[in-house]
Amino acid sequence: MANAILGLFIGLYISLTAIGKGYFVFTLVIPLAMFLVGGLLWKWIVRDKYHESVVITGILTGTLSHIITFVLIAGISIIYQWITGSNITRDLFEGITNILSFILFASLSSLMFFGIFTIPYAIIVGVIIARVTDNKVSKSLPRDQKQ
Repeated sequence: MANAILGLFIGLYISLTAIGKGYFVFTLVIPLAMFLVGGLLWKWIVRDKYHESVVITGILTGTLSHIITFVLIAGISIIYQWITGSNITRDLFEGITNILSFILFASLSSLMFFGIFTIPYAIIVGVIIARVTDNKVSKSLPRDQKQ
């Protein structure tokens, strides 16, 4: 959830400063991607081991959220195109190679511009959550089970 807050700010920045229409979708998609990636990676990697796995999870969250963002945008654009019959993005999303190229290059450029914020932020958030959670767990344990 905390990663989604940074995603919201980045999405707002993109939608307010971009030239053109349709960039408002970043305000919704970036927080969703950061929430999904952060939550799933935390569940799969960290669980109860809060040391080096928190940093790895932060690095992966800050990196993979860019890819998931553009996978979601490509999916939304394709569904929009199917439903409305619009051909606004037909050339961009016509073949699988065009879709994969869009996801790859958009993710790399996003990572280049915003990765400097997302990766350290995800690590810091992970460390803070791990410490807060670890303190709550150790306080709830009986005295003889504390390490």
